[in-house]
Amino acid sequence: MRALANPNVHLKAALQLLLETNFAHAIDAPALSLLVPILDHGLMMHDNETKHLASHLMGNICQLTSDPKDLLPYMKILMPAIKNSLFDSIPDIRASASKALGSLSKGLGVENSKEIIDWLYSVLNTPVLQVSERSGAAQGLAEIASMLGVEFLESVMNVLFEKSRSLNAYMREGYRGILVFLPGCYPDFVDYLPKLLPLMIEGLSDQADEVRKVSLINVKICIKNYGRLATAQLVTPILTMMFDKDFQVRKSSAVLMYQLIKELENDIGKLQPKFITVEQKNSILASLFILKYDTVERVAT
Repeated sequence: MRALANPNVHLKAALQLLLETNFAHAIDAPALSLLVPILDHGLMMHDNETKHLASHLMGNICQLTSDPKDLLPYMKILMPAIKNSLFDSIPDIRASASKALGSLSKGLGVENSKEIIDWLYSVLNTPVLQVSERSGAAQGLAEIASMLGVEFLESVMNVLFEKSRSLNAYMREGYRGILVFLPGCYPDFVDYLPKLLPLMIEGLSDQADEVRKVSLINVKICIKNYGRLATAQLVTPILTMMFDKDFQVRKSSAVLMYQLIKELENDIGKLQPKFITVEQKNSILASLFILKYDTVERVAT
């Protein structure tokens, strides 16, 4: 109550206390009427620590609410505050706000989250944005996609493929940004690697510098996270892309294969490789040898 009466003085302490509280029962509508104003104040504060605490609490409340649809009447109050945190210049605050948005959407369901989803798409479709705004929208959409089931995830993937090949560089950058965050929030992302990795590799040869940068982040995350856990899902699409008709894609794929080999501790040089099969080893060596004699000098060197 003191936090409601004087948030500038007591808000942070109230948020910390609520985060430390073990709720014996689910949070109902009357409790939300007290908690939502505290969340709203916390998410709108200029103090970064308070924003971080409020974002964490928002995610917890979404999971503990007896009926998440009880939050619907408060969405007009909370959304400006969530947007404020989602576009914060500090990555940790954006991450907390994104997770809160994902938890909120999971509770509300696809239909009741439509307004939030449409808003995130509209942000990614906006030409002039701050880096934090484009990144926040991509991260928020990735969290929501990971929470709303396979059918919704597939719909996001379809949009992602279309927009990632848009004529507009800002769209290619924004939608490829979703792939920066999706591996960290969707447990079965590895199943989509054969489909998504060629798209990421294509981005390495994009004419726009920002698209190349985000694509490089994409492939580095994949190699780091799945290089040893799902080697086959990485090797097969990279081998295919090494013989793409676009010489820039061939060059990028070869560089990517060298990075993968390094991640595997030069496993390819061993008589009995640990992470790949002998057949895969032979295919990689043969492909790299062939590219050494590519007709385009930039690929061969």
